[in-house]
Amino acid sequence: MRKKIFAFYRPILSVPQEEEFAQANLWKKSWELHGWECTMLNASHVSISPWASSILSRIMNLRAFNPGIPSEVLDRMIARFIRWTGFHLGMSWMTDYDVLNLGFTPAMAEEIEKNTDVAVPKGEKAWVAYATPVEATEACKTFIFGEMFVPPLWDDTLSEADILKIKKDYFKDLPLKHVTQTLPNEPKSVAMAKLLNQYLNPTPVVTPKKKSNRKTK
Repeated sequence: MRKKIFAFYRPILSVPQEEEFAQANLWKKSWELHGWECTMLNASHVSISPWASSILSRIMNLRAFNPGIPSEVLDRMIARFIRWTGFHLGMSWMTDYDVLNLGFTPAMAEEIEKNTDVAVPKGEKAWVAYATPVEATEACKTFIFGEMFVPPLWDDTLSEADILKIKKDYFKDLPLKHVTQTLPNEPKSVAMAKLLNQYLNPTPVVTPKKKSNRKTK
């Protein structure tokens, strides 16, 4: 049985659906290449979680502090935190669907699992996460009751590592690529496709010929 990796899909109005699907297909291709089974969750999958509605309500209630928070900001927050309820349903590994796997194997994941019950990158929003069901439940409780939003505008949050007080980063220097920057006017799926193609078809390294030390007559 293959190790499972999950992602979560929630529509973002500013991003065309076909673009999001293109990113998700590239995500799936790159992870399957390295022995993973990919599953895309959506709101219907997590709605049965006892934590999902409470996380949703807490984020939507930010409008009580700042009525001007754009809907897209709230939608992105909801997607970030409500997906953790998938861990409560049996998920253990999760990434954003703009994360390319360039060599991260199930065996490498299992080495992380031997050392911790929860892991996210430090210093940034979590684009990859691992948690046991117990730690995922504790995380969901923290997202409902803990300190996580940044005043005075309340339109941003602390990183998941800071919210959950995680001190060690297990994701430094691993062969995972979170695609965040693209060329001007370039869809992210195009940037992802280029990176994956470069990985699958690397440019050959040409070694210069050594000069001969033989004397010519």
